[in-house]
Amino acid sequence: MNTYFNLSAFFNAFPILLARLPYTLGIVLASVLIGMFIGTLLTCLGRIHNRMAKTLITAYVWLMRGTPLLLLLFISYYGLPMLLSASGVDINSSDPLIFALIAFSLSLSAFFEETLRAGFDAIDNGQLQAAQSLSLPKLTYYRRIIIPQALINSLPNFASLLITAIKQSSILFTIGIMDIYEKAITLSAEDFGLWQLEIFLALMLIYWILAVIIDKATTLIYSVSLKKVA
Repeated sequence: MNTYFNLSAFFNAFPILLARLPYTLGIVLASVLIGMFIGTLLTCLGRIHNRMAKTLITAYVWLMRGTPLLLLLFISYYGLPMLLSASGVDINSSDPLIFALIAFSLSLSAFFEETLRAGFDAIDNGQLQAAQSLSLPKLTYYRRIIIPQALINSLPNFASLLITAIKQSSILFTIGIMDIYEKAITLSAEDFGLWQLEIFLALMLIYWILAVIIDKATTLIYSVSLKKVA
């Protein structure tokens, strides 16, 4: 049984784990971008005076927020092929990455909708009145005035959402995706778990550094954006 901490195993784990980091971040970034698009669309649709649309959007957001991401991932990976096969569409041989993107994007879209909606609500109502007085088209008003300001207002909460998405990516190994977490498990198994503590501490440090970088970068971007707006 290993009774001491092996610094060599700890430091040797970093280059091996970091080799899978771009792949992991690529999945997270793609999911965030798709989730942002869906979330922005939901937020804009939720602001129209249509009770049915608002009810459906609210139901969707509550469903996605109330469903554990791991469960959503399994439903996407196991349930979607079964559902489509009943319609004659065979996607059983599809890349697991597709199902991961579906699950992560849908989950993130609900949280981003909540974040962006708060950003919308923080905008001064006087700007709406100014736009109406200038007879600006609603699409132009949203595209050039509302959405950019709402995104700026949402930046602090967006940082937390992005950090959470990176941490939650650790469940990707459950459907066979070789992300950084799966690499840590594989690396640990190669030595029969002898240097398991060292490897997972290295992984924890990588996650922590990523969180710090995202937090600091977002804070900087937020400060610069506020100065430009002012």
